[in-house]
Amino acid sequence: MTVQRRRAMPGEIGFPCGVAMGALLCLISVAAGGTGAPWVVLGVFAVGCAAVGAATTLPASAATACWCWALYAGFVVGRTAQLVFDTRTAVAAVVLPVVVLAASRLPLTTLLARRGRSHRR
Repeated sequence: MTVQRRRAMPGEIGFPCGVAMGALLCLISVAAGGTGAPWVVLGVFAVGCAAVGAATTLPASAATACWCWALYAGFVVGRTAQLVFDTRTAVAAVVLPVVVLAASRLPLTTLLARRGRSHRR
């Protein structure tokens, strides 16, 4: 028996929301001095990617992870909008897609959809 999963957002809406979320997180993190603590900013991006991964389709959340990696490598580690390829960005290139994949497999939205249906009765 398979469980039909219902996503809160289709990919056509999920990816633009992920792009906006990534840009906002990057802006806030850099303004708060996150360039001095890039691992903390990576954690912030991971939480944001997990939220998008749980709410939308896998292709949209994977594209969001790529976008967040580019923001991380270009503005947090690179600081001048030029992509930097080093150990920190290599770790981010592994962490963000893994987080998205794990979050997309969570039954979070299915549980929320069931809860919403049970309150309507």
